Amino acid sequence: MEMLPPLSRTIFRSPAARLLHGNSPARALDGGGPQAWAELDASVDRSTFERSKGWTSSGTVRVGPHRFDAREIADWSTAPHWHDGHGVTWAATPPAAPELALCLCHADPRVREAALGRAAGRPEVLALVLIRCADTEEPVRERARAVLTAELDAAPAGPVHALTPLALLLSTRRYGARAWELWLERLGSPPAALIVELTRDPDAGTRFAAVRAALAHGLLPADRIADRLATGPLVARTARNHPAHLRRAALRLPAAQGDDEGLPALTSALDDPDPALRRIALDLLRGWDWQATARRETFEPAQLRTLYRRHRAEMRRVRLTW
Repeated sequence: MEMLPPLSRTIFRSPAARLLHGNSPARALDGGGPQAWAELDASVDRSTFERSKGWTSSGTVRVGPHRFDAREIADWSTAPHWHDGHGVTWAATPPAAPELALCLCHADPRVREAALGRAAGRPEVLALVLIRCADTEEPVRERARAVLTAELDAAPAGPVHALTPLALLLSTRRYGARAWELWLERLGSPPAALIVELTRDPDAGTRFAAVRAALAHGLLPADRIADRLATGPLVARTARNHPAHLRRAALRLPAAQGDDEGLPALTSALDDPDPALRRIALDLLRGWDWQATARRETFEPAQLRTLYRRHRAEMRRVRLTW
C-alpha cells in the first residue's frame, strides 16, 4: 500500500489549533523563524484565555463560503486546564509533546509553571522553555530559567545554535534579558556572524533585537547599523509611520556617530507626539557640541541659528514646566 505524505499545514487552523489536534510543536509553527515560536506561544495564550478565566463562549468560523461552529475546528473545552485540588488535567502522564507544548503556552500561569516541571529532557519543547524565561509571572520565569540552565548544560551545540535567534528576539522583552545572558554563557561568546546576519532579517522584531546586540557588542559601526535599522535618511527613519522602538533607536544614531546631518531630525522630534521620542531628542541636543558643528560648516549660519534657537526654546519650556 502506497504511503501518502503527511498533510501540510492548513490555513484554517491556527498554530494553537494544530497543537490541540496533535501536531508536534515544530509542525504547528507558521514558518521557520524565531517569530514563529513567539506566535505559537501567543496563539495558545489567546485560545486558552477564556477557559483560564472560567468563561464560556461560542462562535463560528468561516471556511470559504461556509460557516462552522468554532468547536468543529478546535474545541478548547478538551484542552488541559487547571483543576483546584488536582492540578493540570493531563490526558496522559508523561504528556505527549503537543499537550506539553499547549500547557507551556497556556494562559493560566499555574498551568505554565506545572508544565515546566515536566519539560526537563524534552528537547522538542526547549524553545517554549526559553520563551517562558521571559514570562510576565515571576514564579514561572524563575522556574523556566532553572530548567533552561540545566538543559543548556546537557544540550548539544546544534539545537543551541538553532535557537539562538529566538533567544536574541526575547532579549528585547521586559524580562527577556536574563534568557539572553544564559544563552551567551552557554555559547561562550556572542555569535557575531549570526547577529550581523540577523540585522538584515525581514522580521522587524528580530532585526531590531540584532541591531541592539550589534551595538552592545560593538559588532558594527553606527553608520552601518543605521542602514540595518531602516532605509533612507534619518528623517524618514523617524517618520511617524515607523514602529516607536525603531524611531527611538534611529534617533540616537546621529549622536553615536557624530553626524551633523541628523541635527534637523533631532530638532523636529521636539514636536513629536511620542513623549519618549521628545525626551530622547532633548537629552541628545542638551549634550550636542554646537560649536563643533559650526566649525564644520555643515549648515548655513542662519539655518544653524534657527536649529539652536528651537533647542533653547524647548529647554526653557521644560524648565518652566518643572
